[in-house]
Amino acid sequence: MKELVVNYLLQYQNCPLPSLGTLQILREPATVIQGQKLITSPKYRIEFNPIEISAAGFIKFIAASSHQNEESALENLQAFCTSLTLLREEDELALPMLGTFSVDIDGRLSFNENSLKESFSPAVHAERVIHENDTHSILVGDTETTNRLMSDFYNEPTARRIDRWWIWAIVLFVAAAVAILLFTTDAGRQSIFGNGIKVTPHEAPSTYTTGN
Repeated sequence: MKELVVNYLLQYQNCPLPSLGTLQILREPATVIQGQKLITSPKYRIEFNPIEISAAGFIKFIAASSHQNEESALENLQAFCTSLTLLREEDELALPMLGTFSVDIDGRLSFNENSLKESFSPAVHAERVIHENDTHSILVGDTETTNRLMSDFYNEPTARRIDRWWIWAIVLFVAAAVAILLFTTDAGRQSIFGNGIKVTPHEAPSTYTTGN
């Protein structure tokens, strides 16, 4: 019966034990350790959960593997579970390759899995590879562009970008020069500023004297 428990657990990742609970294989995913450039391999652990699940599939598995009917398979499973309830604190019941059932000081059934050597699940060296020539979309502000376009923009020679500003500077200079030239050559425009305003003196009154 112990071999059937092991086979079913390895195939279906769980094995129900009526009136006791469920053996489960839990998977811990691989972990990336960026500082050491390593990826730890995924690990598996076996846990005994006191929550019960349906044993119908396991009973059919026992019947097919042992060439017996399901009633006999159920009786064998129940007998195995009863043997677990009769364990004393110093007793153990081993499942081949996986671990052992035991009873703790409070009389609760527990499962202690066998630890695998680190060589069975070694860490793998992993160095991040950046493909600089690959094109992918990036978001700059509210504008979506590509990494290649942005690279071309920032790698553009500085002189070419500065020449564009000189064009605007020349346009503004020419406009200012034309405005100054028009102002200095147009007497009508000059008359509204400073000494350019013509002064018309009034005729002296009859009572005005020069003091002589």
